Amino acid sequence: MNIFTKKKEKSKRKDYSEELNERLDKWTSKRTAEEVIALLQAACVPAGIVQNAEGLAYDPHLLERDWFVKLQHPTLGKNVSDSSPIRFGQRSTSNWKSSPLLGEDNQYVYTELIGLTDQEFSSYVEKGIIT
Repeated sequence: MNIFTKKKEKSKRKDYSEELNERLDKWTSKRTAEEVIALLQAACVPAGIVQNAEGLAYDPHLLERDWFVKLQHPTLGKNVSDSSPIRFGQRSTSNWKSSPLLGEDNQYVYTELIGLTDQEFSSYVEKGIIT
């Protein structure tokens, strides 16, 4: 019998999941998330903190890597956005802008990309087909 045909043994972890969860809860409740991660990583257990958006915005690693870009949004005002994970030498974010408002780029999309004439585009807007 080789490793591919060997019958898999049932994991006992599920049988003891309630007790395991209680022990983990007791152990983690006495520590901060950072302490738990440090202890696990020191024991060669891959671990990381699952963060919400606010936590990510203040993450030292992401801040050090210049991950965020400050942008001006027409309705939200100043906000922060993720940058591109792909880096090729020097990067410039001077031409970056926030996401468009609903329909903000309609004229460009319909006339430049799709090929409608300005008259066709205006006609569709007047009929309520394009907003």
